[in-house]
Order: sequence, then C-alpha cells, then structure tokens
Amino acid sequence: MDSLSENLLWEDKEIRFDTPNVQNHLRRGEKVLDTIYHIEDTKGNAGDTGRLLATNLRVIWYSLSHKKYNLSIGYGRFVNTNTRSVVSKAGGPTQALYILATGSNTRFEFLFADISGDTARKDQPIFQSIFEIYHLYQRTYLYRDLKLRGAIILSGQLIIMPEEMVCNNVNGVWNLSSDQGNLGTFVVTNIRLVWFADANETFNISLPYLQISNVSVNLEITN
Repeated sequence: MDSLSENLLWEDKEIRFDTPNVQNHLRRGEKVLDTIYHIEDTKGNAGDTGRLLATNLRVIWYSLSHKKYNLSIGYGRFVNTNTRSVVSKAGGPTQALYILATGSNTRFEFLFADISGDTARKDQPIFQSIFEIYHLYQRTYLYRDLKLRGAIILSGQLIIMPEEMVCNNVNGVWNLSSDQGNLGTFVVTNIRLVWFADANETFNISLPYLQISNVSVNLEITN
C-alpha cells in the first residue's frame, strides 16, 4: 500500500490481522480510551492471553503469548455486537464480547472472552466501555466521513457541530460535478468543507479534511 493511502484514515474502516506492533502504532488523534486485561481471542487464538484496547476509532486485540498475533477491527466495520456467556478452556462459564463485522465482501465473527479466572469479574460489565465508545463513534460520523445530501443546512446556514468554527463563507460558488452545474455556497470550517445549492439546500456535500488526499486549483470557464 502506498504512503498516500496509509496517510488517509483507515483505522475505523478496515479489519487487519497481525499488523506488526499494532498496539503501539496509533494514528495521530487516536487515543486508547479503555484497556481490558486477560482477554482471549477465542475463535482465532484460543488459549492465548491478551489485551483488548478500545480506541476512539477501533478495537485492538493483541496476544501477550505470541507477539505477532493481533487484530484491528474498525468501528465502521461493525454490524452487530453483544455480550455472551461462554465456557472457557480454563473451565467454567465466563463472559465474552461478540462482534460481527464485514470487510472485503466477507463476514467475520470475533469472540473475545474473559479468561482472568476472577470470579468477581463474572458479574461486572467489563465490556460496557466498548458499547459506549462505539455509540459515540456512530454519533460523530460527520467529523470523519463524506456525506452527501445530509440534513446539515438550516435556513441557508450550516448547522455547526461541537468544536467546529466557520473560517470562511463564500457565495456564488459553482458545483460543476454535473453538465449543467449548480450555483451555491461554499463553507470552510476547521473540520470540513461544505457546499450546498442555493436552489435546494438538501443538495449538499460535507467533506472532512480527513478524507482529502489532494487539493488543486483548476481554471474553469462558465457561462
């Protein structure tokens, strides 16, 4: 994969296996929000004690027994997640985190079980932070991803998100993505670029800087 692709945000949109030292190579702005100890990747690496990291972009599991074994599951790949009661190899029932995810037209099932043997943890919601972080991720979509025809404009004004500031507002900007073109307003904020049509505010685009790989200026002649 080339360096340009690597610089684009991928951590929340991909499932990767056995990336060298993945737990120590977080991208800029990515933070570990919770660490859950004594966790086994039951389906892929049964018997290996590991740790489960919940960042603001993905879940990372890595083995402490075999350092080359690890998983990175972006929240954008999640289809379903819940907790289940399973029987560990160590003996006895224990709680596990189930994640159903998709990637490259393939469905993946992951099961992360508590193998601490600590009876007190059996009654504790040790995976609750995963659900809370995932729900927060879902609510912050516009900070990271391209959105077309979204409910982002109200009465000719951009609906500002928390921590967002408008840097410039330019009227009379043409969107030339179609043969006819559309006249609208271009808004530059500290988080994204937004354009919306003057004739129809629902015809709009919200483009975060995280999704931009290149910017250039072209001379266009319009009638």
